[in-house]
Parts: sequence; structure tokens; C-alpha cells
Amino acid sequence: MFQMLAAVLIFGVAFVAGILPLSYKRHDCSLAFAAGEALACGIFLGAGMIHMLHHALDLAVKAHIHSKEVSIWLAGTFLFMVLLEHIGRHVEEQHHQETHTVVLVATLILSLHSLASGVALGMSHEVKTFLVVAIAILSHKWAAGFALAMLLSKTSLSSRVSWLWYGLFCTMTPLGIYAGTSIIPWSNEHLSMIASAVAAGTFLYVGTLHGLKRAVLIDRC
Repeated sequence: MFQMLAAVLIFGVAFVAGILPLSYKRHDCSLAFAAGEALACGIFLGAGMIHMLHHALDLAVKAHIHSKEVSIWLAGTFLFMVLLEHIGRHVEEQHHQETHTVVLVATLILSLHSLASGVALGMSHEVKTFLVVAIAILSHKWAAGFALAMLLSKTSLSSRVSWLWYGLFCTMTPLGIYAGTSIIPWSNEHLSMIASAVAAGTFLYVGTLHGLKRAVLIDRC
């Protein structure tokens, strides 16, 4: 009963957070849109550097892995995102067709993170633990949803396609809750550490260099 209520509430929060950004695409150059874009970048930076990186380092300590491996995965992911951006821009210039690889990768990573959070919530059998995890998810779900919607709104994807990708993100936590209550998930601290470091690298890139054509690293390389 509590799991179902939490799933509906989390889905609703994520859905509402994406309505405004996805209703007004990037062609709206108002001050409000610019402020929303800046807020989205800050959310991605906070999620990457404070949450995901901290989680990766914590897992590395528990698994007796040197912290340098976390840095390697983070930096490697960041540079890989730069490469994807360069390739995407080259394809755009050659074929006059915009690519959205970086945006879709960020969407998938956020969706997988939401799935993992849902599994953790579904496995929480004690009421106190369940409430703590649920509040933690709700406290950042709106921010992650808003940031992702802002990212999708800057692309030339149609509203229908943008909502399909955003819908994937919205449904991941409820699916994770169902999985957590139905099955015993297999977990590996080393793989979880890699996943968190990769997510941190992706969010760092999305919050800094993605789409900034005047950035020296992207424009001049």
C-alpha cells in the first residue's frame, strides 16, 4: 500500500516538474527560460559532484578500491561526452541534421539512477526506513525532472518525442519500486561505483560544456 502510494506520488512530482520546460521549447529566449537553463545546469552539477561522485567514492572505500579509479572513470566519461559532441556537430555540418546523442545518454543515465532509487525504496520494509528513502527521492526528483526537461527542451526533438523520453524517466522509479518489492536485486559494489562515477562525469559535462558553442574546448578543441 505504501509502495503504491509512493510510486504514484513520485511519478506525479516528476511529471509536473517537466510540464513547463517541455511546453516552451528552446525558441523561447525569455529571461525566465535563461534562468531555468542556469538552474538546470546547477542541478546537474550538484547531482554529479555532490551526490554521484560522493556515492562513487563511498562505494570505492567499501569495496577497497583506490579512489583514483573513480577519477579515471569520471574523467574518461567527461572526455567521451566531449567526443560525442564533436562527432554530433560534424554530422550536423555534413548532413544538416541535428544529433541528440549527449541528451539521450543523459536521459538514460538519469532513468537508470531513478530505477536504482526505486529498487532501494521497494526493498525498504521498515516504515521509518521507507519514509526516509521516500522523502530523499521526492526531495530531488522534481529538480532532476526539471533539469532533464530543460535539457530536452533545448533540442529540436518534437514535443511528442521529448515527452516519450521524459516519460521513460518518470516511470523508472515506480518500476524500480515494483522490482524491489517483487525480486531480490543482484548488486555489486564495484559495478555500482563505476555506474556512479560515469553518471558524475556525464552530469559534469552536461552542466558545463554541453551546448556551449563558445566554450574553447568544444569550439576550438
